[in-house]
Amino acid sequence: MPDGRIDSLLFRYQLAPTNGVTAIVSLATGDGPDPSMILDIDCFVRKSFPTDDDALQRQLRKVRDAKNRIFFGSLTPETIERFK
Repeated sequence: MPDGRIDSLLFRYQLAPTNGVTAIVSLATGDGPDPSMILDIDCFVRKSFPTDDDALQRQLRKVRDAKNRIFFGSLTPETIERFK
């Protein structure tokens, strides 16, 4: 860093599988005049998805639950209240 100033930041990590669901989380900050942040959560399963409706819905529910745990675990209670 020649002048020691950071305009933006990108941080990415991968979480170990939980209930068969792996997550990659990326956090980026913006460099505009107003502070901004991007939280990107990618959840996936490393196996074939079932073809019957009930099993597929259960698998998708696991992926959605993993995404929601990460997302809401990243927010403070004050932030959640602002968007109610």
